[in-house]
Amino acid sequence: MTRRVSENHPRAQPVSDHVALAQVLGMLGAMQVAGSFRDLADAAKSGALPVTPETEEELLNACAAVLAVKAEVMRALGYEDIEAR
Repeated sequence: MTRRVSENHPRAQPVSDHVALAQVLGMLGAMQVAGSFRDLADAAKSGALPVTPETEEELLNACAAVLAVKAEVMRALGYEDIEAR
């Protein structure tokens, strides 16, 4: 869960390039990551995707990368991750 940093609590670093941030968000949306993960989960459940230790590791790494990007974008927008406390 995230919440907007209050005005009494200044951001660590303000967004300096709104255009670049908008481009990153647009690229993330175009990648349709959520749909791809859903497709992989469905394939794994049906047995069409062999889940080896290597496959599991790659999926976990991909999830971690998505979460890292999310955290950076949210930080750039002035949100803090209250679950990370």
